[in-house]
Amino acid sequence: MTSLKIGLFTPAWPGSSLPNGIVTSTRNLARGLKELGHLPVILSNRIEDERPIDIPAVRIRPRQTRIADRLLGKFDSIAGMRRAAARTQSEAVLRAIAEPGLDVLLMEETHGWAGLVQKRVPIPVIVVLRGPWILHKELQSVMDAQGDASRIAAEGRALRAAPGLISPSRNVLRIAQEHYDLGGVPAEVIPNAAQIPEETSAEDVPSDLPQGDILFVGRFDDHKGGDVVLEAVARMRSGGRVTFVGPDRGVMRQGAGTLHIEEALTALPEEARERVAWIGLQPREAVAALRRRHAIAVVASRYENFGNVAIEAMAAGQAIVSTNVGGLPEMYDDGVSALLIPPGDPDAMARALDRLVADTAFARSLGEAARDRVDREFSIQRVAGRVADFAATTIERHGRR
Repeated sequence: MTSLKIGLFTPAWPGSSLPNGIVTSTRNLARGLKELGHLPVILSNRIEDERPIDIPAVRIRPRQTRIADRLLGKFDSIAGMRRAAARTQSEAVLRAIAEPGLDVLLMEETHGWAGLVQKRVPIPVIVVLRGPWILHKELQSVMDAQGDASRIAAEGRALRAAPGLISPSRNVLRIAQEHYDLGGVPAEVIPNAAQIPEETSAEDVPSDLPQGDILFVGRFDDHKGGDVVLEAVARMRSGGRVTFVGPDRGVMRQGAGTLHIEEALTALPEEARERVAWIGLQPREAVAALRRRHAIAVVASRYENFGNVAIEAMAAGQAIVSTNVGGLPEMYDDGVSALLIPPGDPDAMARALDRLVADTAFARSLGEAARDRVDREFSIQRVAGRVADFAATTIERHGRR
């Protein structure tokens, strides 16, 4: 295959201090593309000093609102901000096209930005369906109904105009295609890539990190289900110890305000509370070390397109208890490489975790099967090759327009 120059949008690069699924998947994809002989080009508004020197990075400059944007903002403030942001993104793409050069761009769709960027640049903009707002607004929205509707409408326009779509899961692609009538848009399901961690010795694990049975990595909020994990701890009979890694965003309670993690921990029975270590947000290296100190991982999300936390646990060989929502069931074989449970069910979670704590041989077999599946299907070389193939086809199709 001809070597391609592929632009990748990401919130940060290389994102050492920003645990984020998009950052992680972009970093893995860039590494895989590089190993296959392609040139990944990073576009980000947060480029860190310590970054790979063999992967060029173009900074997205701070957004500047022009008079036309301000006039539009008087009638539709969201549309004004959307257009201003798309302009700065397009300017970064045009600079990357000039140097070091770009053949194609991969860009997450949000706020309709991908469609606006496509109008301003000569190369094809492949849309990556990481989190369509039609799916995430129920769990993440802070806007009113009008703001949500405006964002969804802009998203739909961008998706229908895209020269190609990549979706990490069949679930989210099906929902987007049905909601937005995308039958004529070329699309392919390509999962995010995972890097199998290198073998390490006990001396490589920082001594100040907690040792436990179960690791939960995720925000304490409505989306990631950390509240369900704490409820499950109180129902467990095995005495399993849980390390909770992630920031406290708060869980909204109907008519009762926001529940924060300190309050949730205080409400636990003393015996259960003593088995939970909440250590807040941690850098990527610390999370990797924690995976080596915990045989079991729990994924409690109320929805996921594709679980990066889940695939990292699989790559590390952890036994996984996971909710069966969104694209998560596509990642495992239930009972072979993970145990699947309904979302929001602390009793089912407690039973599954107790089973793994009590049966270490079964837990080990789940972890080994999960790691094998990552090696077969989610390796950075395999995923990068599929992305490059789809990009090459999209470039050819775009050139015939």
